[in-house]
Amino acid sequence: MFDQTEAASIYNLGNRRVDPVSGAEYNLSLVRLQDRHLIKPLSEAQDDPDKLTMLGFKNVTPAVLQTLILNHPDANRLNSDILARLKKSQEDVPQIVKARYSNWKGASGLLEDLFVDRLQVVNVTDSSVTDTFNQIAK
Repeated sequence: MFDQTEAASIYNLGNRRVDPVSGAEYNLSLVRLQDRHLIKPLSEAQDDPDKLTMLGFKNVTPAVLQTLILNHPDANRLNSDILARLKKSQEDVPQIVKARYSNWKGASGLLEDLFVDRLQVVNVTDSSVTDTFNQIAK
């Protein structure tokens, strides 16, 4: 069972976006541009709102711009049309995440009791995927 803090849960779900056309979910911390030729102009325009607007990135936050510029090889490739239409899900607003987290914490004790002989609790708040897998493998 994965365990994380309420703050980590709010942060992680705060980065989730949904494409209303396809229904696909994306993590804004792990996206990159399908249009590779835009990476250099985007990097050069990141501090210029007018240039960002011309490139079609008017409403992209600085954090997402940095993620796009990094062009991480493990990130999902998105074209600028998909990126522009991504929406935050209503269920990911902090008040709802807090309520779900509270319910989860209340129920997790019951799950721990039921599966005590075969349950491993892994704290994933500040863990990378590799660290998480290493904890599970112990």
